[in-house]
Amino acid sequence: MTLAPLASAHGVWARVVCAVDLTPASVTAARQAAWLMPAAAKLTLCAVASREAVEGGVLLDSSLMDKARVGFERTQSQVAAFHESELQLREGRPVHRLLDEIRAERATMVVVGSHRHSRAAGIALGSVARAMLHEAGCSVLVAHAGDEPALDARGPGFGDVVVGFDGSGGARRALGVGLELAGR
Repeated sequence: MTLAPLASAHGVWARVVCAVDLTPASVTAARQAAWLMPAAAKLTLCAVASREAVEGGVLLDSSLMDKARVGFERTQSQVAAFHESELQLREGRPVHRLLDEIRAERATMVVVGSHRHSRAAGIALGSVARAMLHEAGCSVLVAHAGDEPALDARGPGFGDVVVGFDGSGGARRALGVGLELAGR
């Protein structure tokens, strides 16, 4: 069996939307995206505030939104050392607004953080990562908090690249991307 044609990682990374929510997992996701992206690719950090969200039992108000903006800008500054990005602050239901952003940007990949909840907790919580795996019309990278690669003079070292392969067209594209990333 031949593996050609395999996809180039550059096409998959052309326009990336990364969900950020001020958690360590989303910061890890943003940093991993920035490290892995080609220089010419576009990175959009998308933060969504929900009107229904509460903090300490109080509905979000403008002062909390201002604090959130500062936190999101801090995430953007951590990514800036590796890749230029733009920050989009949206309001609404997180999954819906993130899917809207993916469509608006014509994203080729969405990157989300995972908080390592159990499967049952992820279902009960309506996990954004789980929703992206099922609903995003593009490739999905799920980063786990604490999975930060080691940095050295050559850049980040992620270790092994594992790709599930079943012979399908999608698996061939994933293998092409995996081989290119492993080659870096």
